[in-house]
Amino acid sequence: MDLLEETHLKLSFGKLRRALQAFETYASPRPVTLDWAVTGHCNARCVFCEAPGISAKAALPTERMLTIVDEMAEMGVEEVLLVGGEPFIRKDLWEILARLESRKIRVSAISNGIVISSLSSNELALLSERGSRLSLSIDSSQKAQCDIIRGVPGIYEKLLSAIGRAREAGIRDLSLNAVIGKDNLKEISPLIELAAQEGIPFVHFQPVSPAGIFVNQPPLPIKASFLLDDEGDIAALVAEIQRGLITARRLGIGTDLRMFETVAVPYFKSFARKESGFYLQELVSGFRCIKAFWSGYVDYEGSLKPCALLAHGGNIAQKSLQSEWKNLDPLRRNFRKGRFEPDCRYCFCNAGENILASLLAHPWQNRSLIRKLMGS
Repeated sequence: MDLLEETHLKLSFGKLRRALQAFETYASPRPVTLDWAVTGHCNARCVFCEAPGISAKAALPTERMLTIVDEMAEMGVEEVLLVGGEPFIRKDLWEILARLESRKIRVSAISNGIVISSLSSNELALLSERGSRLSLSIDSSQKAQCDIIRGVPGIYEKLLSAIGRAREAGIRDLSLNAVIGKDNLKEISPLIELAAQEGIPFVHFQPVSPAGIFVNQPPLPIKASFLLDDEGDIAALVAEIQRGLITARRLGIGTDLRMFETVAVPYFKSFARKESGFYLQELVSGFRCIKAFWSGYVDYEGSLKPCALLAHGGNIAQKSLQSEWKNLDPLRRNFRKGRFEPDCRYCFCNAGENILASLLAHPWQNRSLIRKLMGS
């Protein structure tokens, strides 16, 4: 498994170079992929998420969602990652999926599995036929802990049912997605073992964040309690990551644990030291954020942002995607000059792509980090 596969990126190296070139030359950047929160509402009650406070009525109407898909196609968007909330609770999702397919836009989705477990065979077959990538969220291999973290009694069994039904339907590109914090850091290896047991080839890990991602929902105060905030916790995390790497190799399961360690350790340390600086600039020489040059985030009310963490951007509820994409140009110019926003210190979702782009731009200056990521 090479580094690109191990980080489970949405970009090939060719597209990564293209995005880096857009960063360097500002040669008409366009969105290659978009993360699309088709709803903010969710049928789970995860302890670290603000989604339970968002009404399902806040989402854009079907007609506008369909024209947004058309605008994506006209701009050359190649892939959309459907997120939420929980994307599969949106009743018109199948109509949106059909439009995405007709415009030849690939679809990936992140789901908690509750609705997936109850989809009809025909609906699951449609997901399989369209080659959809599906990532199922789970934060513990233990039923009781999973149900507590996800806030829904029985969600563990529903998730296992969703995995089984997705596999039976022939959905091949399945993965697990786990948020790791103080309470579940010892679940890294067990989750890899669960993936092997259920026939899932990849597990993605990300650190819990104290930041909020919804414009009108402040971060939950309780989120800070899940951070690894002392050296003992961080040392334990490193040990669990190493154990996870061994488990993954033994079972033949793909993970992004090398990148997770590279990002999560300095990430948590920056909060433990109560620093306000941007840890990725300290980690990577000549750090580049290419996210805003090849991708974007559209929330449930139509806000278009460079990523989920930042408030800058426009709104495509009534204005076009193309015009609002151009309105992000001032922010992109600042990023090219290394001027980042205060909330950039919470970056983790796209840290892998940004780090690899920076390594491509400055391989010699970052040779130690390259060796670490390559496991040598």
